[in-house]
Amino acid sequence: MKTHLIPLVVVSVAYLASYSMTSGFILPMQKLAFPEHVDLFCLLFLPHGVRMLSVYYFGFSGLLYLVPASYMMWFFDTRVNGLDLHVLGALVSAAGCYLGLVLVNAVAKSAMQRVAFKEWQILLLAGLAGSGLNALGKAILNSSFSAWYLVAGYMIGDVFGQFALMLGLMVVFRFIGKQQR
Repeated sequence: MKTHLIPLVVVSVAYLASYSMTSGFILPMQKLAFPEHVDLFCLLFLPHGVRMLSVYYFGFSGLLYLVPASYMMWFFDTRVNGLDLHVLGALVSAAGCYLGLVLVNAVAKSAMQRVAFKEWQILLLAGLAGSGLNALGKAILNSSFSAWYLVAGYMIGDVFGQFALMLGLMVVFRFIGKQQR
């Protein structure tokens, strides 16, 4: 149990921070630019990047590390913000990311003989697959297959959010590396 405490805390803090930044800064900016779509999906959903990094680095345990923070944010969104979100949505999101990574890893391993994938490429492709599975799972939960634009919106927000988070982390780590020299 002790070995899981630090990764659990790190993933939870990262998820809560990225979710807070998304809902406190990105969504209000999006509301200014696109007032009619702000309640449907976020065009830059940073927590997807945290979900993907968690399952990438910690495997199935990473999925479990996501659960507490995911449900904290679900509780906040449903009780404080009054959103109508399915109780299993947080699990579907985390599981979709894990399954997307497993799927892309399987395909990438079979294609490695023909194409040399870099780690970040596999991570972004897994994020796209995980986002698709997440959107499909949420469509099943909410019985909203007719709203294809919601599925596309979820995927765009997830992938752009993951890319922005990874880019931001890269800049921060490079800056820290230069400061240490």
